[in-house]
Parts: sequence; structure tokens; C-alpha cells
Amino acid sequence: MYCHFPKSCTAVNQYLDRSFYFRWNLQKNSRLHSLNLKPESGKLDKNSRPDRNKQPHKPAMSLHESWPCAKKDSLILPGHTYTRIKPWFLFQVFVPLLATAFMSQVMPGEVFGQQVHDRIAVHHIEPDSRGGQAYRLVYLVGVPVPVYWKFKTDFNNDFLESNKYIEKHRFISRCGNTVITEDEYTHTPKATFRWKTTIFPQRRSLEFILTNPEECGQKFHYGHIDIESVRHGTRVTQEAYFDFWGASFWAHFPWSGGMEDFLTYTAHWEQRIVLKLKDRYD
Repeated sequence: MYCHFPKSCTAVNQYLDRSFYFRWNLQKNSRLHSLNLKPESGKLDKNSRPDRNKQPHKPAMSLHESWPCAKKDSLILPGHTYTRIKPWFLFQVFVPLLATAFMSQVMPGEVFGQQVHDRIAVHHIEPDSRGGQAYRLVYLVGVPVPVYWKFKTDFNNDFLESNKYIEKHRFISRCGNTVITEDEYTHTPKATFRWKTTIFPQRRSLEFILTNPEECGQKFHYGHIDIESVRHGTRVTQEAYFDFWGASFWAHFPWSGGMEDFLTYTAHWEQRIVLKLKDRYD
């Protein structure tokens, strides 16, 4: 390959052709320093004049790629070659990654008919002014609100006893929007918990209170359940306030048998059973 020098430098072109690859330097105002040319005269430095009796001079670095001047998509600096990152490459790589991260945040973990076991949260909240403990349980159910509302207000049912913590469930009476039920739990087999639940259909809310706390070894126990529609199902928010001997220990016990384990299991159980009985309440 020939470099276009003045006619007086023809010998330089011939020397380049038979001895070594020409190394380009594309910096502005550069002077082909790899040839040791004097900028003023364009002549070879006498220290670089080869001996014809010796082997041709080998370049310090062989160029195994095409000439830099032919690579318009590369950025060339002295001694280094950097591949220029094209805009379309950034678009193809980063846009899908950003889209995946965005969808994982905004999309729920389920659609209708699928379970959402990772969508359960238990929080400690400020207790009643009389003391005790309190919690907020939030979880998603993969059915529409009308289906879940019919399921939740079916107090005379046969499915509550499939919950491993409920030994017995009995429907006692209903007067208007007030329902009385009784439950016996596996961890307190000798006590019967009598619950009064008030139904508020227009705002899709339930309020419950334990009517015989002394018989169950408690000072008080009450709360409410709010139901709201979300994009792919129903969000359930339950808050409860209670006090009994050992309530603080039970509420903060982090392993099996503690409050968080009890509530998480109950939410999981309800997510599964409502899907199983969906056709009954659809």
C-alpha cells in the first residue's frame, strides 16, 4: 500500500511496500511518527535507514485487522482501537432489560385463576389504647371482587374446617347484616370463640369482634376486613387488635407457630380454597 507523499519521497513509498505495515495515526495534526519522518523536510531520519544486507525490519506490532481508515465505525487513538457502540445496539440490549424490570414492578404476580403466594404482607401497627398488639395483613386473591365477596360472606359453609388451625366451625344465626359464628382452634381446643361479624355491602367491608373474650382467655379482640378490586383480582386488607397473656411474645415470635406464620398460612390457604370454589360463587 502506498502513501501519497511528494514525488521526492518515492523511495519512502517503496521502502514501506517491502518492509513493514504502515501504522496510521489519525490524531489531528499528527506526522506519521512511526516512520521517524522529520516534519520539516519529509525525509527519513538517517537512524532509520535500513541496511539492505539485513532482513527487512519487522514491525513492533502486526496488524491483523483491516486498515483503521477503512473502519468508519471505530474510534482510533494512538496505540489503541475502541469499537464504537452503535445506537441501535444500545436500543436492542437495554430497552428489553428496562422493559422487563418495569413489568416486574407494575404487573402483579398472577392473573385470574393463578395463585399469588408471594403477594402477602404482615405489618405490626399501633395497638389499641388499652394495650396489646395489632397487625395489618394484606394479600391478593386471583378472583374478581364479586366472586370473593360471595365467598367471604358465606358464613354457613363447609370449607373453613379445611384450615389446619380451625378445629370446628359453626354458623349460629344471622339477623340482617349481623352474623354470629363459633370457631374452635387447634391451639386452644378447650375454648369456643364466638364472633359477631357486621357486613357492609356497599363499601365491601366486614367488621368482627370477639363477644366472649374472657372465656377465651383474652381481654379484647376485634378488627375489620376491607376488600377492593385491583387489576388482576382482589386485594384483601385485614386489621386486628387483641390482647391476652403472652400476646407480645406470640406477635413477635418469628418461627412456626407465631403470628406471622399463622397469618401467612391463613392467607395462602384462602388463596387456594377460593380458586377451588370459584365456580360455586361465580
